Amino acid sequence: MACRTAPTSVWIRCPDRCAPPRTGQGALCCWSVRRATRRDAAAASPSAFAGLDEWTRERYPTARRTTWWAAQDYRASSRLPYAGALPRGGGRIHVATAYNKWGMTNAVAAALSIAGAISGDRPDWARELEATRPFAGGETVAANAKVAGELVAGWARAETSADSGDETPEGGGRVVRTGLQPVAESTVDGVTCRVSGVCTHLGGILAWNDAERSWDCPLHGSRFDARGKVIEGPAVRGLDPVK
Repeated sequence: MACRTAPTSVWIRCPDRCAPPRTGQGALCCWSVRRATRRDAAAASPSAFAGLDEWTRERYPTARRTTWWAAQDYRASSRLPYAGALPRGGGRIHVATAYNKWGMTNAVAAALSIAGAISGDRPDWARELEATRPFAGGETVAANAKVAGELVAGWARAETSADSGDETPEGGGRVVRTGLQPVAESTVDGVTCRVSGVCTHLGGILAWNDAERSWDCPLHGSRFDARGKVIEGPAVRGLDPVK
């Protein structure tokens, strides 16, 4: 948000988003609570962001929202990020991931760790980020069970959602069944697109994200635009168009 009374430093106050002093000039960055938009349609609704606007205006009356965005945050079962060599990358490819919503700090730590590993001067603390950790069986099994349940539920919903013939409203999207095929239909900027409603990663049934106008997969978070182009993986292939 553009704000005449934006802070000159970064302040974090949990769980109440951020509440820095009302001094300085420039831009103010506020964030909302974590929401699993790929599994919660309400979290992907524009109304879900209205509370953040209201909260900010109460504390910074001069603030004016100029942009907003959403991000996917990956988390390792160990709760620590990983920064190091990519397995089977021959030591020539490095990767940093699993920031768990703390990218502003963990990204810097990951960069220092990887740069140190390449230059041969890695800090001692950075070894924790590249360490191989024990398999967290219980949490991993529970997460995969949830994915399997969502896969079955998604196909069940799709098979019982026959196309009514009604037009999809502007900014909206829905998955309907055409024959035996789930079809994802959306209307954005007056253009209605029909693409396959099945994620090209592992076959999950997609759900429409009203806020970002994208098709999101509830299994592993792949995202596609209204025309079926991949926005974010793990899917690498777009959605086939449907006539």
